[in-house]
Formats: sequence, structure tokens, C-alpha cells
Amino acid sequence: MGGNRIFGNDLQKDDLLPVFNRALQHGFTLWDTAPIYGLGASESILGEFIMHESDIVVSTKFTPIGIN
Repeated sequence: MGGNRIFGNDLQKDDLLPVFNRALQHGFTLWDTAPIYGLGASESILGEFIMHESDIVVSTKFTPIGIN
């Protein structure tokens, strides 16, 4: 929702896969995401990347807007 002020907003899946793979090589296992990151694109892309991986932890969150 922050437009181009958010890191990576202009990156596509093909741009992000090398970053993901390099992070795995360095032992990254925790990935933080939220529907607001890319309006859900971050979770969709990460889901594709981790489909065949093990020992990955995904931390996601939501904002309970409109919940009374």
C-alpha cells in the first residue's frame, strides 16, 4: 500500500528467486510476509519458492480491520 516507497515493490518473481536461493544458501529459514506486501503477491511468490523446501518457517500476519 506504500507504493514504490516499500523495498522490492518493483521486483518480479524472476528477480526474487536468486535472492531467495542465496538466502537459503546462507541458512535463512524464517520468512516474514503479510497480505499487504505486494497486495498478497509476497505470499503467493514465497509459496511457490518454498513448495519443495523443508525446514522453512513462514511468519505472516493480518490486520483485523472492521472486526468488532
